[in-house]
Amino acid sequence: MSLPYGIQVGAGISFGAGIGLGNVSATSFSLSSTDFTNSNGGTYISPNGNTGFTTTGQSGPGEAVWVPILSLNNGGNPAKLAEIRAYWASNGLNPSINAYMFNVTWGAGSTLASGVVIMRFYDAGDTNTNLDMGVVNTSNPIWQTSGTDYYNGPIYTLAGTWNLPATFTIITPNIVNSNQWC
Repeated sequence: MSLPYGIQVGAGISFGAGIGLGNVSATSFSLSSTDFTNSNGGTYISPNGNTGFTTTGQSGPGEAVWVPILSLNNGGNPAKLAEIRAYWASNGLNPSINAYMFNVTWGAGSTLASGVVIMRFYDAGDTNTNLDMGVVNTSNPIWQTSGTDYYNGPIYTLAGTWNLPATFTIITPNIVNSNQWC
């Protein structure tokens, strides 16, 4: 679009306060118990069905991982799966390979109201997709360094109960880690 004085406005330009043109990245996505039916978890974690999970605070968030299963043949919500795919794409995130740090706001009854998770979106098609997420203990600033081991430290997990609904916002610039899930 041309404006007076030779000003050009094109796709992907954001004006602030949620106003934009074209491919403006989604700022966050939420996950609730209506978005999936089944979940599982790694070591040092107890899935609480599809309402959240409990961690013991041992090891790293890659080992103490919670896995909501979004596969359509396993109770995943098609609209939520599409939303998460669009979120990953609009933010330039690499599904299945990398894990990223997100700010999170947890549901009522959680140990903390907000914090940080490391999350990967594994997407191998409609019948093989899930989120891998672990709560990050932010007391050691090493978590802010891309490429740091999050399976069994020096990035560690927090003990607590983490309830849905939860809202996730990618931390920018991105803090990227390779695949280190149990």
